Amino acid sequence: DPNCITQGDAGLVKPKSSGKRSVPTKIPVSPKNNTQLWGDKEKKIVKGYGVAEEECNQLDGTQCDLHECVVVVCRSIHKDVSSHLIVTGIESQRKIFSQPTLTRDTVNGMNDSSKETVENTKVNPNISRDTKQITSTNTYGKVIGMNNSSKLENLTRLQECLHAQDYNTMLTMITSLLPHDVEDILLCKFGCGLAYYKLSKLSPAMGYFNDYMELAQANHKTADVSLAHVYLGDIASMGNDYITTADHYLKAIKNYGTNNTGGMFKLPMPTVSSLYAKQAAALRQASHMAKAVDAFRNAVTTAEWGKDKLSSRNSLGNLLQSLGDHAGALEEYKLCIELCEDLKDYVSLGWTHGNMGNAYIGLHEKDKALYHLKKSLDLVLAYEPTPAAICRAYNNLGTAYQALNELDHAEENYRLAQTQAVYGNDRTGEGRAFGNLGNLFLLRKNYSKAVECYSEVLQLTKERSIVSTVHHNKGCAYYEWAEMKRSSPIPDLTISAQELYNLAIGDLRETIRLHEEIYQSAKGSSKGLNLSVSLTESNSRTFHRLQDCLVNLKQSDEALVVAESSRARSLGEVLLHKSKHTGPNLNYPLTLNAIKQIVASQECPIVYLSYTGARLLLWLLVPNNTKCIYHEAVQVDKLEQEKFDGKSFDHYVCHNVSRAAGDAQLELFGDSNNSKMSLAVLYEIVAQPIIKMLTAANIRSETKQLVIIPDSYTCLIPFAALHQDLDKTFGDMFCVHIMPSLLALGVLGSRMHQTILVEPSNACVVGNPNIPIFEHNGEEWNLGRLPHATKEAEWISCALKTSPILDQRATKNAVLSRMMSANVIHIATHGSAVSGFLAFADVNTSFRGSPADTKDVLLFPNEVEKLTINPALVVLSSCDSARGTIRAEGIMGMGRAFFLAGAQSILTTLWKVPDESAGVLMQFFYQYLVDGVSTTQALQMS
Repeated sequence: DPNCITQGDAGLVKPKSSGKRSVPTKIPVSPKNNTQLWGDKEKKIVKGYGVAEEECNQLDGTQCDLHECVVVVCRSIHKDVSSHLIVTGIESQRKIFSQPTLTRDTVNGMNDSSKETVENTKVNPNISRDTKQITSTNTYGKVIGMNNSSKLENLTRLQECLHAQDYNTMLTMITSLLPHDVEDILLCKFGCGLAYYKLSKLSPAMGYFNDYMELAQANHKTADVSLAHVYLGDIASMGNDYITTADHYLKAIKNYGTNNTGGMFKLPMPTVSSLYAKQAAALRQASHMAKAVDAFRNAVTTAEWGKDKLSSRNSLGNLLQSLGDHAGALEEYKLCIELCEDLKDYVSLGWTHGNMGNAYIGLHEKDKALYHLKKSLDLVLAYEPTPAAICRAYNNLGTAYQALNELDHAEENYRLAQTQAVYGNDRTGEGRAFGNLGNLFLLRKNYSKAVECYSEVLQLTKERSIVSTVHHNKGCAYYEWAEMKRSSPIPDLTISAQELYNLAIGDLRETIRLHEEIYQSAKGSSKGLNLSVSLTESNSRTFHRLQDCLVNLKQSDEALVVAESSRARSLGEVLLHKSKHTGPNLNYPLTLNAIKQIVASQECPIVYLSYTGARLLLWLLVPNNTKCIYHEAVQVDKLEQEKFDGKSFDHYVCHNVSRAAGDAQLELFGDSNNSKMSLAVLYEIVAQPIIKMLTAANIRSETKQLVIIPDSYTCLIPFAALHQDLDKTFGDMFCVHIMPSLLALGVLGSRMHQTILVEPSNACVVGNPNIPIFEHNGEEWNLGRLPHATKEAEWISCALKTSPILDQRATKNAVLSRMMSANVIHIATHGSAVSGFLAFADVNTSFRGSPADTKDVLLFPNEVEKLTINPALVVLSSCDSARGTIRAEGIMGMGRAFFLAGAQSILTTLWKVPDESAGVLMQFFYQYLVDGVSTTQALQMS
């Protein structure tokens, strides 16, 4: 499946390498008598100062003075530290490490009294659970008091142990300290927590940090509280408890003071920005995507340093890209490019160009993608020539060549990426290379090799987004393999098509399971709603392939359940929440039993459509029928040359029918042979299978009502206008009511056929606003007047016994105010499908000498969906009001926005509306409504 391609990895920003620290090739040997052989103790001490292990290893076997060696080595790292301080620190550590170490054998060789003394060296539990005075005996039988003169010395010794990574000695020292005040107790608690944390003993570490945090809270030490939450968050993250992790980081932020110096040990304290970034990463791992986006935005806002802002923006872009919002990700990456250039950070610049290239691939702008990915590779080779970085750059560049269908170049780059990954032991990079090779084999129809590559990826990585994509691609490979076997005349005894379909179903369902976890966290606010739409869009191919597999295995009922689980889902759930539904249990995703309950509660048959790319699947759902569900499948991909002029079905519907109508080029009842042919072809593909199922279900011809639930591009089909000849259209046979999903039908269906009662002053009727000249998207718009819209509004207002809002009074604010309490909303004005707005008058028009501000004139869908209204009917009597951006959720336009706002029924237009004839139609429509006819019947009769 060429559309199922894993994007290259969009990496996080890495800090720029500061270069290797080198040890002098000649170690100065002191003429003093205290020279000795360089050994493990000396190595451990020097490593405590940050010297890399491989550099320490160069000194093995040399005979040198410890002090001079350490001074020379450490000067190259700590240029601002004097030799005296280094030597003093080393001398203090020498005393610590020269003390005898008690091993298990030593203890076993002691008498009982000696053992008792050793046991007393263990950390006293009273330190963590009792805030009273603490006393314990150290190894040498002495109690070290923490008076003012010794506090600094004790703290210094603990810091030395910490730097030397000798955490057991830290614990031993803490047990021998005698605390006198709160500061002493805080030091003991935090020191024990830190030592256990460094020893990876997370349970006792968490206990000590909790005690430290509670004591700090009781004494109003907010900076210490913040530090405790940072470590508690890190511990929760190690245990994969990401919700708790995010909560701790948020509390660390809330307690963050202006004097955060990392506690008594002067540890590096994360900035507020980096804490927000850590919180966002945890929320992302917990699949709380909407909250993760907000947290990353907070990280950007609070960043005081360019590096923090750069890292947060790149991470935000990567998250948006993983959610399918490639345009949003691209905006973040563009800002990152500017930051990188300001900071002269060419390593991060390479990463960001790679991320931009991946975003352009998602937007199908392949030439731009190739440019940025080549730029990324050049920067990586110049400034970050590590195997992992080079592997990433080759992987990304390969995806660009693959998108351009230059498969040989793509394979060459994937192989280079694989080589670098193996050389650098980079499992993630190797997994991506295998995944990309799998995609390549899938395009070349070598399905068995594709499956092998995808299986390798699942062994190499556990990252959720990669695992989800790989399961999808592997499922698609099995599906295409099964389709090839079905059509092949040569039998293959190794594996059957049915087995391959079942294997495909397993992988595709795993993708949907992972998708469901993320989706559940994205519900909620308007941001959550937008994320839900992006998630459904990015996973739509998975749902389509699963439907195809199930239909091929004669499991059409289960295929219907899968189709509904991704159909206008976020819209349906918002409607369910707003309606306070009290009927059957409609928890999403709907089960087959829930679907049958919805069907049983309806008054008329339901036609459900799903276009999978290969097939147009149709179900007829009949209430009060023992069979209930009928199914037909049209193999539309085999009709492309014969029926659709070589185009795909969705392309044919969009361009030959809908766009022609939108450009006023589709003559429904004129002499245009092209328009007649288009509608006749669609009648054959869509209407005839529906009529066939109705006949099989013994639906009587006098049944006039029919609910149709289309998806994506089938929303653009003018069902009522489909015909074989002009004497009888599908709309003459049935009153067609379009619904976005079965869930929406379950929520609103009981009100669908009700007559509308309109009380005086309970309607909002708008006609012919005096729209000023305005600027939008860099262009000046002058839409002109609609004289027949004035007559239309006046006639409707008379019929509904209300006053219209006309001309200069029809401002955006005036209309919105009237809409809030209206039972019927009728708007006759200019609209735009491409820009998705309705236009109104501007209250300041007479005073303007320049184009009006769009926010005062134009009403957009995102403004409407935030309203809370409850009209029984909304009529958008403007051009293209049913059109918009086509997504897996349906058409994202003004009609959907009014549904989200609370409208129960909406009348919209699929194409441009002639001013005069629209006015005449609406007079008939409202006359029938006033006479008590339902909306669908009133429209058909009109």
